[in-house]
Amino acid sequence: MPEELRGVWCGTAQENIYRRCREADSENNLDISARKFYVAEGTQCVPLAITVNSSGHFVVRASCTFNEGARCGRVLQRWRLFNNGRRLEIRDIKR
Repeated sequence: MPEELRGVWCGTAQENIYRRCREADSENNLDISARKFYVAEGTQCVPLAITVNSSGHFVVRASCTFNEGARCGRVLQRWRLFNNGRRLEIRDIKR
């Protein structure tokens, strides 16, 4: 994962917007490390490909599993940093 995305992101009132925070404060958090990211409710995702599109947004393809090891499937999302890197917007991309 790109360095500017790594760290703990806490949920906000808008379900697809996260704010940078020091530690998890609810179930709606996102924890991003160099090789994987963890989503609310124990879902772990491993990035398969990360690209940057022409508008500077990250396009993330990942394979995800639930805590119990059950396969969640693959995701394709657009991640956008804004507010000087203090906010992260995540949107699913329609296939």
